[in-house]
Amino acid sequence: MFLTVLYTSVVLLVMTGLCYIVMKRKSNALIVLVYQKIGDPPKRCSNPREWTSVAALTALLDQLQKHAFSTLSVEQIRQGNLPSKSVFLVFLDGYRSFYQKVYPLLEAKRMHACVCIPTAAIGTYNQWQNPRQEPWQDLLTRQEVEELSKNPLICIGAQALQREDITQLSPQQASYTIQESLWRLSQIISRQPEVLAIYPARQYSKNTAELLSHFQGLILTPKIGLNFPPLQHLKICRGNSIFTKWILWRMW
Repeated sequence: MFLTVLYTSVVLLVMTGLCYIVMKRKSNALIVLVYQKIGDPPKRCSNPREWTSVAALTALLDQLQKHAFSTLSVEQIRQGNLPSKSVFLVFLDGYRSFYQKVYPLLEAKRMHACVCIPTAAIGTYNQWQNPRQEPWQDLLTRQEVEELSKNPLICIGAQALQREDITQLSPQQASYTIQESLWRLSQIISRQPEVLAIYPARQYSKNTAELLSHFQGLILTPKIGLNFPPLQHLKICRGNSIFTKWILWRMW
């Protein structure tokens, strides 16, 4: 009996310690809330985790406002000295649902966000997805990207040309898809993109970091990437996960 109680106590202590390490926010860290598809997932859905309902997103934005959170712009991040209660909202893959469902919410609430786009796919659909597993989804059109880029609340970032995983490409291929994507986006928004999202990225490594070292903006990666000072740590969270809700709850 005593050994059982002792064992249980040790396990709980270890788990508490691990939770503290995982959940602890490092000094000057930036919490990045990442979303992809906005809306209700279709019946044939291979990965429901990629979907966030409009109701769930609205509820989270309401909570951020209620608890006086700041949704940061890239310029605020660049300046450093982040507010203790702040997040960076990121919407990956350039889905048209951002323009149709998220953009009106952000405007109404005067909140900042960044939408990252695989630039070769603008005006098409998510060709990287198997339509047998889930119907294709439309992506932002060039006209919509241009309109979004003119709103100071919205930052337009780049991804690889066709959302390739650059960690699985040769250095030459990876360099081309990143540089070409950044250039194409600059021609649409009439300025250099300030955010580069490396997603997906199965094997982020030092080689990948070296490849990205010439980019002067904010680099979003599954691991700590090369970012402009004074930002040193990114805590990237899937916006609709229980893990994220726990992090935010601790900061209310």
